Amino acid sequence: MYFVKKKLFILFFLNIISNSRPIIRGKKFPYDIGYSAIIIYPKNGHEQLFCGGTFISPNIVLVASHCIDEKNMKSVTVYYSHEISIYKSENKKEYDFNFKGITFKSHVKKFIKMFEGKFIDPYKHHTDDIGLLFLDKSALICSKKKSVMVALLPFDIDTGKEYFSSDEIVRSKNMIVTGNGYNEKGEIHNETRLLIMTKSPELKKSKYFGGDESYLVYTNLSGLPSISKGDSGSGLVLWKKNFPYIIGVSFSGSRENEHDYLTNEFVYLLSPKVKKFLIDNLKHLNMVNFKEVCRNHFNKLFSLQTLK
Repeated sequence: MYFVKKKLFILFFLNIISNSRPIIRGKKFPYDIGYSAIIIYPKNGHEQLFCGGTFISPNIVLVASHCIDEKNMKSVTVYYSHEISIYKSENKKEYDFNFKGITFKSHVKKFIKMFEGKFIDPYKHHTDDIGLLFLDKSALICSKKKSVMVALLPFDIDTGKEYFSSDEIVRSKNMIVTGNGYNEKGEIHNETRLLIMTKSPELKKSKYFGGDESYLVYTNLSGLPSISKGDSGSGLVLWKKNFPYIIGVSFSGSRENEHDYLTNEFVYLLSPKVKKFLIDNLKHLNMVNFKEVCRNHFNKLFSLQTLK
């Protein structure tokens, strides 16, 4: 009898876990706040392609340039990342998306790429692999109802004043990335996951682009948190005074095999040309100061996303 009760308790406990919100480092990641987007492309044969992105305003998502497929952008859809789950279909050969219960879906009205042309050399560190998606619908930002937040740019869009020094960034050991991509077993995570990068990044110069252009890289990630295939465009966020600032955008990584990543590389938003690209394309839009609008949401998310 004791064994039966114990078995029933275990089954009940496992059922609670399987039906709860995703737990990240022992803390629940709330569905109603977050700044991550997922960009889903029309199915190409058996392969369903997708990228990550970050809301920086109600209708602007920051992405990697190589995630912008110019020929098919009219068919691309953008969602809140935390509302989409990914699963393997019955034939076990392809993945599909569960759109049940979504509260936001938008198409792309316009896009701007910093990087033009094709990546003729995939081993170059493309410090300009960044772009902007302008959506035809606006997300609900920091409302009491179902909504998302935004991640803040690491500089003042009007004055160019930077909120971080390079030393401050490379000393950080708790920047975070959200994504939906493959895990170390080659499986797609079925929920948004949050990775706390417990190492410090390196700030490297790009010999291909010259000048002061730099990118951020995490090395020696074997056995440590890393993002993988499907996470291109995901934002690298650093919290400061309870505000989430996007410092980088995922564009590449080196790996031993298809899914075991050893490095993660990010476009650095404070690299001079990247910063200029963002200011030139955003300064005329009267970007709202979300520090006050989202203060309560930021405070709540900060307590969940940061290491104690």
